[in-house]
Amino acid sequence: MADYTGIEEQFESAGQREYADTFGMWIFLATEVLFFGGLFLAYAVGVFNEAEGFRLARQETNLLLGSVNTGLLLTSSFVMTLALRAAQVGNPRPVRALLLLCVAIGTAFLMLKGYEYVEDAHKHLVPTFAFEWDKPHPEAARHFFFLYFVMTGLHFVHLTIAVGLAGVLAITIPRAAPPPGWQARMEVTSLYWHFVDIIWVIFFVLLYLGGRT
Repeated sequence: MADYTGIEEQFESAGQREYADTFGMWIFLATEVLFFGGLFLAYAVGVFNEAEGFRLARQETNLLLGSVNTGLLLTSSFVMTLALRAAQVGNPRPVRALLLLCVAIGTAFLMLKGYEYVEDAHKHLVPTFAFEWDKPHPEAARHFFFLYFVMTGLHFVHLTIAVGLAGVLAITIPRAAPPPGWQARMEVTSLYWHFVDIIWVIFFVLLYLGGRT
């Protein structure tokens, strides 16, 4: 995280720097949407060409763990919103506690997802490591789980980054009056956190909910 106690020469004011930081994050998120959009397109093509195989493969994902993790991230978004509101009114004390709660929730998600990956490996659902499928459409199932691991793996990396950002911000929040730019740091972190949560909700619908009977 950058130091906001001073203003670099390219900025005329703290407000201009805050605007630049927030606008920069929006530009970054736009590129992320394009990146994940490619994965959504690949998934849509797979469903269009191999609908029955994808339906059978979705039934093998752990709906309980996926639902718990979805609940965790939705809760974390609410907590992050509370933290942002506290930052906007210039009260750093609850922000630190709320950010640390987000870190704890995010870490719980990562641990559960790691457990789910181990479970998938034990069920021989990892496409490149002794993949086994005793149902119809094995190639479609392999295709599905390839996308599953790529999509959830990239989300895992993004959430790890978000947890790290929230943790660093919680540690560096001043105990007294916040310096110029502190609110912008909170807004940028909040934007990234909410983006990661939204991506997971879409993944949950695509990878867990379809094909359940």
